[in-house]
Amino acid sequence: MENYVFGMAVDDDYDLSKLDNVDLLARLIYAEASTEQSVGQIAVGMVVRNRRFSDGFPNTVTDVILQSGQFESVGNAQFRRPDTNSSTWNDCLYIAQHLDNYENPIGSRTFFMAEGGGRFKELNQINELQFTGETWDGGKFTDGMKVYYGSVHIFFTAHYY
Repeated sequence: MENYVFGMAVDDDYDLSKLDNVDLLARLIYAEASTEQSVGQIAVGMVVRNRRFSDGFPNTVTDVILQSGQFESVGNAQFRRPDTNSSTWNDCLYIAQHLDNYENPIGSRTFFMAEGGGRFKELNQINELQFTGETWDGGKFTDGMKVYYGSVHIFFTAHYY
């Protein structure tokens, strides 16, 4: 897009669907994982990619990111007004622009949540999680994993019954 400015500040009433899909993805990665190492940022991007190709989710980046109730950060100040002068924003934008070139660290997982909340417990191995079997929106948490030790997110699949 000629003259498009990635990360431009937008007001609270701005229609986010008018933003470029790479810009939306970069904003989501930035707002959800700016404190993560690059593998955590890539993993957040891969959740969007995985959803695009999974039944039950929209099939465009824009629609996946803007689907109601899916990503808490959509619309917050960090999402609407990223610090475009920061190296973190530039890293997130680069990841969004080149996501298909990265190895997918989360497999086919389509959800993530912040670590904590009592829905899972760590096992002896760093990259494996066991959920306690609590229900969530009529389903069960399964297939959970941490991408790396120290990550603030758990990536998982939710099965509905």
